[in-house]
Amino acid sequence: MRFRPGTPSRAGRITAVAVAVSLLVGCGTSPVSSRLSQTQQAPENFYSSLGLSGDGTLRKGASALFSEAEFAKADTNRDARLSKQELEGFFSDQPDAGLGYSFVPSDPALLAAIGLTGGVLAGYLVFVGYKLSNEILNPSQASAHPSQPGDNRLASSDGLSLAFTYVPACEPSDRAIILCHGQGSTKSAMNEYGAFLNQRYHTLAFDFRNHGASDSARSTGGANEAHDVLAAVSYLKARGIKRIGVLGLGMGGAAALAAAAQSPDVAAVATDGTYASILDELTLRAKAHRYPLTTMAARAGRGLLAHRSKASLDAGDALRNVAALDKTPALFIQGDADRSLSGGTAQALYDAKAGSKSLYMVPGGESGTSHKVAGQAYERRVQDFFQQAL
Repeated sequence: MRFRPGTPSRAGRITAVAVAVSLLVGCGTSPVSSRLSQTQQAPENFYSSLGLSGDGTLRKGASALFSEAEFAKADTNRDARLSKQELEGFFSDQPDAGLGYSFVPSDPALLAAIGLTGGVLAGYLVFVGYKLSNEILNPSQASAHPSQPGDNRLASSDGLSLAFTYVPACEPSDRAIILCHGQGSTKSAMNEYGAFLNQRYHTLAFDFRNHGASDSARSTGGANEAHDVLAAVSYLKARGIKRIGVLGLGMGGAAALAAAAQSPDVAAVATDGTYASILDELTLRAKAHRYPLTTMAARAGRGLLAHRSKASLDAGDALRNVAALDKTPALFIQGDADRSLSGGTAQALYDAKAGSKSLYMVPGGESGTSHKVAGQAYERRVQDFFQQAL
């Protein structure tokens, strides 16, 4: 059954188009708490991302363009359509979600305007989504070198060779800490952290896939990178290390939490500047680029990232993984001046974590600078955490 509104006047047609455009341009970024909760329902499939975004836009448009009675009739028709199985299998994660409205305006001009707007919107989302996904897949600072002579090498479970550096503790120890750099960086960025941890712990820093001297493979923001962390865990276990902690920056923290959710051999995790989900990260990137339709652009980017990487991005979502770590102590660090994250990100991770947990907000800390800003206070906080957890 299709909903056919009456023929609008010329003024009505102009108003309808104006409202439709304003609805599209007016779609903004939801508060961080809302975005974080939506992360766990974000579709993997790019086309379902467009479908869900389009359905929400149509629903808002319908409520604005038509009377309350007409909208209620259309909404009832939408629910009836969604209750059928005709959309089953179209969406990979949410087969019950999709475009529930089927409007057939009797005015050709209005139909053409709606079609043109939809075409422009779809083209825009594909273009911007591709650019956003490319920022994750191919970090600008990542080295293309697959290997270097003399490097120590780890083998990931999916067959990649990873460069790493192992530094023994200054005193006898059966404990070690894996150091995970952020996106677009390398293991050398973790030297400053190893310097204050090596007194008591062995440290192992490595280049993630598609970074530094490790093998090339598309980055996923934490999902596949968890395999790299687990490769380091296996190496340390083979050397007789009994207690293993992980310190991760940004993407490294997301990968560390994903690895801890998959392996009980990770005894403690500390994250610094880690985003709550890849969708939240893409939303903030879209906002930083000042892309219109921020939330829709981020969802399109996430869908394209999943499609191009062939990865299950949910596996790398920090907010999802931290909820499973009730027996693993965790420390969440964030600079209170870090504009690369939503202000409540570390707090959201802390709130989602059951069991032993700590929150450390660094006054004046920006993206990647919390250690430099806080200095010895930062070092004492991290040392005390691992001392208690390991």
